[in-house]
Amino acid sequence: MGSATAVVFAACSGGSSTPANGPTTAGAARVPFPDSERVRVQHLLRRAGFAPSESEVQAALALGRDKLVDALLNPAAGTDGLPAELRTLTVSDATKPEDLVLWWLRRMTTTQQPAVEKLTFFWHGLHTSGLDKLGVRGVGSLYNQNVFQRQTAYGRFADILKGISRQPAMMIYLDLQTSVAAHPNENFARELMELFSMGPGNYSEDDVRAAARAFTGYSIDRPSQGYVFRPVLHDNGSKTFLGQTGNLSGDDVIDIILKQPATPKFLAGKLWSFFAYDNPDEATLAPLVQAFNASSGDVRAMLKALFTHPAFYSDTAYRAQIKSPLDLAVGAARQLGLAGTAPLLGRWLRALGHVPFNPPNVAGWPGGPAWLTSGSLLSRANTVSSLLAPARGAGATAQLDVDRYLQTYNLTTAGQLVDHFLLLMADGQVTPESHAAIVDYVSGSQGASLSLGGLSGAERARRVQGGLYLIMAGPEYQLA
Repeated sequence: MGSATAVVFAACSGGSSTPANGPTTAGAARVPFPDSERVRVQHLLRRAGFAPSESEVQAALALGRDKLVDALLNPAAGTDGLPAELRTLTVSDATKPEDLVLWWLRRMTTTQQPAVEKLTFFWHGLHTSGLDKLGVRGVGSLYNQNVFQRQTAYGRFADILKGISRQPAMMIYLDLQTSVAAHPNENFARELMELFSMGPGNYSEDDVRAAARAFTGYSIDRPSQGYVFRPVLHDNGSKTFLGQTGNLSGDDVIDIILKQPATPKFLAGKLWSFFAYDNPDEATLAPLVQAFNASSGDVRAMLKALFTHPAFYSDTAYRAQIKSPLDLAVGAARQLGLAGTAPLLGRWLRALGHVPFNPPNVAGWPGGPAWLTSGSLLSRANTVSSLLAPARGAGATAQLDVDRYLQTYNLTTAGQLVDHFLLLMADGQVTPESHAAIVDYVSGSQGASLSLGGLSGAERARRVQGGLYLIMAGPEYQLA
């Protein structure tokens, strides 16, 4: 039993969230990766975006996996399908932090480009700023930072690092706007190297002090609340950073960081851990590092190397991640076509500590086994229940149209229904006992051949929703 699965089953049985011998680091799979192109496509869609709907899976299969990767990495402008109110957010529309959170959740559950939002969330968790420090006054700057991270998500790492250093939300979060020649503040300089670009062990305290001096003069213009550089506050003295000496600026520091061998390895590792599995070895990361070096740090090139890598479709990667609360909530809403559930999702994410724009600290969210305990598993199941039964789920304004869904996919018997959703939601990878139990519930112990059309509308909806609950609250659905 792999670490992710062991965690899930420990929680299901009411035990600890960590296996008895501690979590393994490779994220080994519970079962081998099935030899199925549909499963490979579903795996790609789950990881690159959120759990896909049946229509998304069918469209992806028709496109083919190679073209699908290209489509995910090259989203066409104007094809996100978002209404105008979700494409932009004005400060007058967002008078409190909850408005900002709900705006992004609505984008995630509505967009026809889920990979864009998933990658934006990656950058949000890596180069993060939070409402805990910025508060209500920071809503506008956090929104602007979110827009920046979405616009540059697939771009060059150089542009991403230089741009984030000029985002007022980041500047306030890490005190960069207070850093002046007379009193350099080291917070941003340290996190830039440790958490944002190279990782610990690749710089010295002298490098931190030199970088802090280089970033002095970065300020926020009071009228516009935008970035402004104030030369009078910049330290123009000679600085030595990672072996290079001169009157270095903040951009110079980033350029030097980008030349360090540690930098592409750091970014490759972060991307791999987020989209594939934890603790990859150097040989696995080599194609991503090569893509970085060959493309001047182009993230799109690195992601193509990742999503076409044999290890991404390996036993080690398969179902190796525990879904984060956000991944579970947004994925469930998208699979069921429930775009009107953002308020419900927002409340649930607050309860489990995974609210966008509000990470626990500058290192972002811990992830992995931390997401799953016996208590949180119950909360995850309750959220699924609320999504499926909006009358009991305050804030849910959409409901699965059971009859329309059955007609669309020609599902006429209990067995067809269960097989359809198990394939979509769990790749069909459940035990015979679990399969039988779900069929038994949906059919009322009358067997897989029970005609769904012979039930009353209310009874049919109840049984379909109950069967979906058993699948989505089960251990297989907790894994990505």
